[in-house]
Parts: sequence; structure tokens; C-alpha cells
Amino acid sequence: MAGWVWVVAPDGQGGWYIGGDIVAVGGLPRRNLAHIRADHTVDDWSPDPDGRVIAITAVGDTVYVGGSFWNVGGVRRHYIAALDARRGQILDFNPNPDNAVHSIAVAGGHVFVGGEFTNIASVGRNFVASLNPATSAADSWDAGVNNEVLCLQPCDTTVFIGGYFTTVHGLSQPCLVRTGMTSGAALPWNANVVGPSSPNSLAPHVNALLLGGSQLFVTGQFLSIGGSARQGLAALDLASAQCTAWDPRATSAAFGAIARLGNSIYVCGDFDSLAGRAGGQVAALDASTAARLDWDPPPPNDAVLSLGAGGNGVYLGGRFNALGQGRSHAHLAAIDTRTGTPLDWGPIVQGTVTRVAVHGGRVYFAGTFAYVNGQPRTYLAAVDSATGELLPWSPQPNWRVEQIAFDGEHVLLGGWFSSLGSVARASLAEVDTVLGNPTDWNPSPNDWVESLVVTDSLIYVGGWFTTIGGQPRASLAALDARTGQAVSWNPGTNGTVMSLAPGPGELFVGGTFSSVASVARSNLAAVDLAGAATPWTANTNERVLGLAFHDSTVYVGGFFSAVGAEPRAHMAALDLKTGALRPWRLDSDANVWDVLGCGDQLYVGGNYWWIGNSPQAGIAAVSLAPPPSTPPAATGRLSATVGPTPCRTTATLRYSLSTTVRVSVAVYDLQGRRISRPFVGGVQSAGPHALPIDVTGLRTGCYLCRLSAGGLFATLKLVVIK
Repeated sequence: MAGWVWVVAPDGQGGWYIGGDIVAVGGLPRRNLAHIRADHTVDDWSPDPDGRVIAITAVGDTVYVGGSFWNVGGVRRHYIAALDARRGQILDFNPNPDNAVHSIAVAGGHVFVGGEFTNIASVGRNFVASLNPATSAADSWDAGVNNEVLCLQPCDTTVFIGGYFTTVHGLSQPCLVRTGMTSGAALPWNANVVGPSSPNSLAPHVNALLLGGSQLFVTGQFLSIGGSARQGLAALDLASAQCTAWDPRATSAAFGAIARLGNSIYVCGDFDSLAGRAGGQVAALDASTAARLDWDPPPPNDAVLSLGAGGNGVYLGGRFNALGQGRSHAHLAAIDTRTGTPLDWGPIVQGTVTRVAVHGGRVYFAGTFAYVNGQPRTYLAAVDSATGELLPWSPQPNWRVEQIAFDGEHVLLGGWFSSLGSVARASLAEVDTVLGNPTDWNPSPNDWVESLVVTDSLIYVGGWFTTIGGQPRASLAALDARTGQAVSWNPGTNGTVMSLAPGPGELFVGGTFSSVASVARSNLAAVDLAGAATPWTANTNERVLGLAFHDSTVYVGGFFSAVGAEPRAHMAALDLKTGALRPWRLDSDANVWDVLGCGDQLYVGGNYWWIGNSPQAGIAAVSLAPPPSTPPAATGRLSATVGPTPCRTTATLRYSLSTTVRVSVAVYDLQGRRISRPFVGGVQSAGPHALPIDVTGLRTGCYLCRLSAGGLFATLKLVVIK
């Protein structure tokens, strides 16, 4: 996505409406407003407001939007509009406020609107109004607040209103009021919000409201509310307006959005500490006890969709824009294969990266972007693997590239495109490595290509097609590498092939299908060189997207939750000869999009937050090497120091070992998130040692340096300043 999202609202069908300062979503132009379906695809729905969208409320077939726009789809609509939920057409509703709208709520036959206006529907209404949804007219309801309204929450026959106001109908009632739904009169319910009085602080205000049983959860900037000390976050009794026992114990805090899922309350803001734990910007709390949950979004901050490897780096592509604290990586990044820490490498990609391949000192990548390092590159680009410098190679596909492979001095591209620059090429092409110009090789499949494998004389292709290389082929084909013509190999599937991997004398095939070569196989199969399905069987209950080999094992990743009758959440290990499920487990809480074997390491990319029973977001590395012989455990006391502290660029960890042991060093922030691993699992001899620790990528703050040596541990405080 290109732009800033200010508001997200559910569509009632498992999808979402998003609004803000938006340019594109999913590679498609969408100005300030878009609809994302439940399957995460972008809807054709595109009303096109010409300014920021701040508020969205969907009710039945109508979507109300508010913000700072003047026109929607070329139709004049000042600050608020009603849209058809199916087609995006602008409806007749047009109250025409004279300033921005921040909040919209629909209840009891009314459309309640809050914001910065003082006139709406040609009637004087300060900052909040009740409108007739059929006529746009303002009714007699008037809450009488004296300043900006940020949030609205209907509750039975009443409406809670939050914002910057200090009086209601001329009487003191700061920031939060409960009114009747029909009269607008303030009810005898006063939470008495008190905020900071420092001239350097924002005025006290309420940002968001959330109903929860007999409580109203409130966020904003305040020091006390409901008769109790609460900083920025509180729960109020619906009957009395007093604080309940729910106390998140926030310090130096201000909060914005709030959401609930099950018994968890999610909040975002700025806070030094929350529920007894050091701060952050996002946290989850128990809705019953206010205890902080063990939920801290680890890096990367969004999905990893593709992996590539070369040199000492594993290259990640995806939707993320950051890896770890203080490390900005816009959709493309490199991880050190030895330490697991992000490398100082990262081209600036303005969009999502969905495929990465490394070859000849270059990183080739594809996705839904239009610029790389500030230069135009649509859907496909290449950068130097050492420096990240953008290369002149630019094939210019007119749509997405799903697969990149290499054949000698040429690059093979498969995807959804129909041309490269001015040259017609449908879904599959070969280009040179200098400028990306297409060669004469042109198999012309009649539908999309999702996977490619190159051997000495053949190129195996999988996808959606039914003809390719001049022959009918059902989603799977082998092409002559020189001519592009289909050879006689023709297993065929009844679905889509999304991943291919060559094994010893056979080709492993993953995707979404129920038969291969007329033999029942669910989403995963092996095909021999004659085009027949082998006895190797490992049926999954959903699609397979990633395949990798190590010794006698096939590792597979995808959307599945079971292999055969055995549960396996998105990852599985299978016997290379038989397909039998191995006991190895690496379950994740969401989908795996790519799997990469690199030496004795297996890298797994996806949109998960947990994998292998550990919090780990988007990318994980698993050692497949047999356990090394274990040195004897250390005895006695582990003596260590780290300094200088505070430091700006490099600190040195000094320690002494009494015997030869295995040593690891990691750096954590105060929330317990691992930031780096300067030394991993190496055996060191007895005696003194000094290990430099690079802190140039860390923000100002306090960190913990943990040394592990043969069963002994030392944890040292490290202060970083900038």
C-alpha cells in the first residue's frame, strides 16, 4: 500500500474499508479510500475522494465517509458523503458541513456526525449534529459542546461524545458527555476528565470510545477520569461514570485507537510503561484484569512474502517497512545468515515485494511497486546485492511478475503480464541480464504462470494455463530451453500449480489441485521424468506454496492445517522417498508464503506472528544441522562487563571463560524482544574474550546484553544515546 491509513472499518463480510492519505492499494490506484475483501484482494469499489478520509461507518448497503475532502468521484461533497457499498456510487445524502468531519455513528434512525464544523445542513450546529439519513436535514438534537468532537459511541437510547470541548450547554463538562439520542440534553453522567496543564502539552481530550459490557473504555490524553488517576486509558462504569477496578497503570501516556477481540483489548499510543511493563506504541491488555498480555509485535512489521539467498544474506520481500527497532526497510531487506541480524542494506521500494531471486551478485525482485530508490521501476527491478544500488536492468512488465529464474545469461520471468515494454509477451518471457530486453524465446501460454524450474535442457512451468509452447497442457509443462516449444512430458493437473522443485529423478509439484497425471493427489505430488505420478504421497488440505529439500527430507509450506490425517499448521517435513510425515514440527499461526533452504538453514517467510511456539513475525530461520558435540558445561562464576555505557556506536563485551564452552550473545530491549545476536552458538576456549557490539541501528534507550556460556549466564545493562 502506498500512503497513510487513518481509519479502518469492517464491512460486515470479513473485509475492511480503509481511508486516509492513500495513493494505491495492492498495486491498484485508489485515492484516499478503498475496500479490501475478506480474501485480502482489493475490490473494484473506488469512490475517489479528493482529500483525506478520517471516518468510515458501514451500515447495510450504505458506507458513510467523512474527512477533509471536497469532492468524491467528481461529485461535490464537502467533508461527508454516503456511498453505495456494492458499486461505490455517490448517494444523494449531502448535509454539506463547513469544516472537517472526524466521526460518524448511525443509530436509532439518526446519522450522528462529529468534527470541526459550526454549520451543517444549513443549520448552526457546533461540532456535532444529528442528521436524517433520507433527507440529510439536521434535526432538533443539539449537544451544545464548545469545541471539536473526535469520537461518538451510541449506547441504547444515548450517545457518548468525546473530544476537546470543555463545556456542554454552557456548563463545565470536559472532553466526555452522555446525551439523550432524541433531545441532545446532557444526562447526569460526568466523568470529569482532567488533563495536563503544561503549555508544552496538548489540551486534554478523548480520542476513542469502546463499549464493553457494563463499561465504557476511553482513550485520549488525560491524567484523571471518573474520580481516579488514569493516564490516557480507562474503563468507566456506564451507570455512575466512575472508574471501574480495571486499571492499566499507564505512565507518561496518551492513547489513540482502541479495539477488542475476545477478552483482549488492543491499544496504540505513546507510553513509558503499561501494566507494569516498559512502554512501546502498541499493546494488548486483558479486558477483565487489565494485565498486559505477552503480545509485542516483533519485527518485521508486516508479512514476508518471498525469500532469496546469496553471499551471507537472506533477502526478504513483503509488505513490511521495518525490521527491528530503529531499522527501516521498505518492503525489501537482507538478514545476515550467521547472526540473524538485519544487514545495512535496503533499497527503498514504494510498494509490496512478492518475489526475490539472487543471481550473479544481483538481487532481482518483483511486486506491486512503481519506484525503487526514487527511480521508476514498475513491478520488477534489480539491485546490487552488496550495495543496494539500483541497476539499469528494466524489462517493464505491464502487470505482476510471480516468478524469476535464471538460464545461463538470461532471466526467465513468469507472471500475469501481457507485455514487456513495447514487446508483446504473455505471462512468460526471457530477457537479457544487461538491460532486461526480451529475447525471441516466446512460449505464449494462454494464462498466468506461477512457477518455474530450470534444468540443463528443459524449463518446467506451472500456473493457470491450458496451452503453452504450441501444445495443450493443463497447468504444468516442460519446454525446450532453446526453442520454447512444449516437449512430450505432459502430466497435467486439474487445478493450479504454484510451486515446483526438482528432486532426484522427479519433480515435486505444489499448488491447489486434486489430481496429477490422472492420479488423486491433493495439492502436493511428485512426477517422474516420463510424466507419471510417482507413489510418493503427502496430501494436504489446502494449497502448497513453498518447497525446499535438505538431505532426505522435503520441507513444505503453505495455507494447510493438516497433512493426511495429521495436524500440521502451515509447515511440514516429509520423507523424500515415501512422502511419510516426519515428527518435525514448526507450526505457525498464519500462512507460509515461501520456504528457502540455504546450507543447513531453513528460512520460512509468511504473515505469521508465532511460529514453532515462539513469538516471531514474518521470517524465521531454523537450523537443520545435526546437533554438534556438546562441550562440557562451565563451572564457577561467569564474569563479564560491557562498555562504554552509555555508548553511541560500538560497545565491547568482555568476559573470561574457565574452560572451553559454547557461547551465545544476544541484545534485548526492555520489552524482552531480541534486537540482535552478535555471537551465536560458537565454541570458545578458556581465557579472556572481547566481543564488539554494534549499536548504530538502535534508538536512544536502555537495553540488556545477555551472555550464555556453557550453562552459565550474565545479563548486563547497556545504555545507548544518539
